This record gives sequence, structure tokens and C-alpha cells, in this order.
Amino acid sequence: MLERLTIENFKSWGTVDLRLGRITGLFGANSSGKTSLIQFILMLKQTKDNVDRSLDLNFGGENSLVNLGHFDNVVHGHDAKKVIAWTMKWELPDILYI
Repeated sequence: MLERLTIENFKSWGTVDLRLGRITGLFGANSSGKTSLIQFILMLKQTKDNVDRSLDLNFGGENSLVNLGHFDNVVHGHDAKKVIAWTMKWELPDILYI
């Protein structure tokens, strides 16, 4: 289970540290960044599913889960010198042998 997600420099978020449970609710005022968090997760999924491995991140297109435009559109403060970064922490219910 995914336990924690930390994101840096994505849209309105300079830094966000989410602790996740079996059920996690996102609550906040309008324009507080709730949708941005969902968009980030969808962007990671479509990046994972993309066949073009030369893309660092898949910001989407016409038939994507989410279409975020280009890097300049999603980096915090529209500052292309910044880096979008994330870390995840999870726990597996059983030992995974590879």
C-alpha cells in the first residue's frame, strides 16, 4: 500500500507531503490544489503506461488521462529552472521476490 507521497514544484505546490491511508480524502477551499494532486498521480500513470521511454514525464495529449500541456505549464511558478521531483513510500503485504 502506498503510504506517503512527497511532491516538489508541481503546479501550485512548492512542496507537499501526503500521508496516505487505506482511504484518503482531499479537502480544501477552491483553488487550493486538490485537483493538482490527482493530476500528478494520473500523469505518473500515463508516463508509466507510455511506450515512448525517451519521455521523462508524459504531460498528456488528446486521448490521455490528463492533458497538462508542457513542462512550463506545470512547474511551480512556471519557472523552467526548477525540477519536479517526487518520492513514494509503500509497504507490501508480503515479501516480493524478484
